[in-house]
Amino acid sequence: MGTYRQPSRVIDKSLNTLNQGMQDVNQVMVDGLKRIREEEIARAKEAKKQQEAKDKEFKKFNDNRNALVDGYKVKIDNWQPINQQIPEDWKKEDISINSQLKNNAMHYLDIMGESTEGDENYRMAKRAIENMIIQYPVMAQLLNDESKEVAGAYGADGALLSPNSVGALIETNDPKFNIKRSMLRDIGDEANPERFQVISGPSGISMIYTNDNDEEFKLNANAYQDYKSNGHDLLQTTNEKSYNTWMDATFKELGKDYDTHETTIKEFRDPSNKKIQITEVINSYETANNKLRANIDAYVKNKNAITQNQWQLLGGPISVGDEKPDGGVYTEEDLKGGGRVYDPNNPDMVERASKLLYDAQLEKYGKQDKYKITEEEYKQSGRGSGSGSGTSSSDFSRLDENKRIIQEIVEVVEESKKQKEGLPQDALKVKAVDMYKEALKNIDTGTGKKYATGAELSEEIANEKIRNIEEEGKKLTKAEKDSLRKDVKKEEMLTIYSRKGSGKWSEYPFNLENPRGMFEKLSLTIPGLTPKDIGDYGFTLGKVKSSGSTDPTKGMTEEEKIKYYSTI
Repeated sequence: MGTYRQPSRVIDKSLNTLNQGMQDVNQVMVDGLKRIREEEIARAKEAKKQQEAKDKEFKKFNDNRNALVDGYKVKIDNWQPINQQIPEDWKKEDISINSQLKNNAMHYLDIMGESTEGDENYRMAKRAIENMIIQYPVMAQLLNDESKEVAGAYGADGALLSPNSVGALIETNDPKFNIKRSMLRDIGDEANPERFQVISGPSGISMIYTNDNDEEFKLNANAYQDYKSNGHDLLQTTNEKSYNTWMDATFKELGKDYDTHETTIKEFRDPSNKKIQITEVINSYETANNKLRANIDAYVKNKNAITQNQWQLLGGPISVGDEKPDGGVYTEEDLKGGGRVYDPNNPDMVERASKLLYDAQLEKYGKQDKYKITEEEYKQSGRGSGSGSGTSSSDFSRLDENKRIIQEIVEVVEESKKQKEGLPQDALKVKAVDMYKEALKNIDTGTGKKYATGAELSEEIANEKIRNIEEEGKKLTKAEKDSLRKDVKKEEMLTIYSRKGSGKWSEYPFNLENPRGMFEKLSLTIPGLTPKDIGDYGFTLGKVKSSGSTDPTKGMTEEEKIKYYSTI
């Protein structure tokens, strides 16, 4: 297109357009570069900010870790150790439990010091250290306390107290009993640290004790704390307070017949009451004693719980040097089989427990003054005025004769124990009862009393029981009557009854297993003698003879034995 002045001329502007385009491109590039730079700067700032945050967090972790490590070190330096003392001539200072643990702790502290946050090694080491700090002091305190509690079980010479003593170790069937005892003794004496090895780690802390026989006892800290929390101990000692509480409760329940006796003796002492004679008081006391014995026998044989503490303080366990029933003393060979821990399924132990408990109950309660006749009361009752006031030498010679009689009875009783259960054994016991009845009948001639054995009166007793049953409305068959008569004969064969004139028969209390008691009762029938005279008499039986000649059924056939037994 031409200009106004030169219409034919055409103006070409493409270059200007190109230049403008180039300028625009340059501007875009400049703007882009600027934006990239700004972004790089922004990213750099963000990275720096994040690094600063990381550095700050890492510094915080390091500070916390270092503070934690320092705190652990302080706690470790001050924790409660198990009692141990290292002799000066020992070169290995790391032999004690405390040193072993501190060495382990320093190992884990080093791991923590070289670890970073989130490191599994750090967490493992931290758990191990915390287990030591939390578990070991508690374990140490418990073991130290237990070692103090059993320290009294040893005498001044270092030997164990007799198991029957207050404060003695309570024996158990635990196969680790001896090694536990050895460990607690070493802790209490701060001795033999080389026997202890400690194992610590993230899962907890344990200790291994090795005795001179290379036997090991492993104790886990957590398990031990739980064991103690449930009221248990590694070892226990006999406790007199709990024993006395049990004795009181046992007498209250099994010794109720002493209340009846106490009433009888109070009535006897009542000046306005002339009905009660001193012989009734004596028999009342003996009845209470015998019923206590029977109650205790039933109590023990019914497997009522007797604890090891009670068994030991009763004097149950037999020790080397103790006297044997048949003479001599027990040796280590005799006791090699054990048997010092009470077993309610062991008939010998049950028998011994019954006897010991009866003796202990009688001594502690049955011999209280409120149950006993005084010397003055005997004098006032006309039973004599003592050995210095009219007692003749012939009176005392009667004591020798009574002792001879009891000796013979005891020999028959002991011989019965050697026989098989059944007729031969029962026949000998019946013979012993009959011997004692005859002695009473021959000596007690001044009171007008009559004596008879339960075997002699069994038919009469059975008929009375039958009458009582049928009077209540129940008709018994012949078979039932025969069965009852048989049962009564069995029940009454070791009893004695007495009565005055034609009065009512009453059971005469005595016990074949108590020779001294039988002797005293027999001797109290002698006019002129008092309990003091009898008590001062040296009643010691000779060695029981061992002979089969006392068996009245020896040589008989079984049929002859039955016939003999049924006619006694």
